[in-house]
Amino acid sequence: MKRSIVMCLSLFFSSVAFADAAFDGVNAQIGVGVANLGSDSNWSHAGWGQYKYGEKGVLANISLGYSHKFDNQFNVATNTFYIFGSDKSGGRPDDGSTIYKTNDTWGVVFEPGYYFSENSLGFLKLGYARASSKYEDSTTRANYGNSDGFLYGLGFKQAFQDHIYFGAETYRIDFSKSDNVFNAAWSSNTNNKPSVTYGGITLGYNFGSDHKYESNKNNQPGAFNGINAQLGLGFAEKSSEFNYPGGAPDRFDLSDKGALSNISLGYSYNLNNQFNIAANIFYTLGSNQAGEWRSGGYKWEIKDVWGISVEPGYYFTNSALGYLKAGYARTSSKSLTSGVWAGDDSNFGTSDGFLMVLALNNY
Repeated sequence: MKRSIVMCLSLFFSSVAFADAAFDGVNAQIGVGVANLGSDSNWSHAGWGQYKYGEKGVLANISLGYSHKFDNQFNVATNTFYIFGSDKSGGRPDDGSTIYKTNDTWGVVFEPGYYFSENSLGFLKLGYARASSKYEDSTTRANYGNSDGFLYGLGFKQAFQDHIYFGAETYRIDFSKSDNVFNAAWSSNTNNKPSVTYGGITLGYNFGSDHKYESNKNNQPGAFNGINAQLGLGFAEKSSEFNYPGGAPDRFDLSDKGALSNISLGYSYNLNNQFNIAANIFYTLGSNQAGEWRSGGYKWEIKDVWGISVEPGYYFTNSALGYLKAGYARTSSKSLTSGVWAGDDSNFGTSDGFLMVLALNNY
């Protein structure tokens, strides 16, 4: 069984003095990242009950917005966005091509933020989103229509010359439950509650005035040199790709949301210029849930996630370090049963995995 976790990026900051606002004005932005699209559906047929499916994929987004800095370090911004890319949100693709889809996702967000330097802005993301979802298999479909959702997350922007900036952001969208839809093939009422958990990078252009970017002429990086200990907290989507070999091939793509925390111990070293190298060992704890098939039937769990990462990085300012986090991880998983399947548990043992994410620390 394959397992994966989509989790928020960790951003750590402390305040510093600054002069100008690099992001004031109208901006346009593109982004790309990894996401888990989830489907929490209910079926009334023969007591089928609840299913928690999900599938990971690549998403891209475009946005247009406006940003304004106040007289202090605080900032406020707003933008409208549209998401496109992978639309599969779980199912049983080997069983009559049964899949769920979530698409046409768009929304409006409000981003209260704080300038940590002349060119560095951290912010929260809070907003409204809308998406459509549906179920389909080889013989029938259920169109659930539109669902409204609440978006929450955080992000970071770093200017690297006048008008042009890059950033990283992570967010989750929890959509409302759709109206009941009658599926004639199964003589069943069904509804669906989609979700999106996303983490990615951005590239943007600011249409404001020139000469707002302040270069770091006396750059002396190395703020994170030495041994470090770290505590993180965030939201996650744990997913399970479960294959059942009995009879005809049958694959289940499942997921479930939850809160995770992590602890790590590491070492960071700045090389003879702005490049940096770091390594750490980590352990993740929190929610173990990774999907459900039928209420009172099967539930999947992923737990005991730990690993080692290497983090090559680059200092954009004296205190802003961006890095690629790549490494090895290990976890254990199992399925739990109840009701008519009680006692039919499966312990899948441990699985090895590859970890990769982009992140930024600001001291």
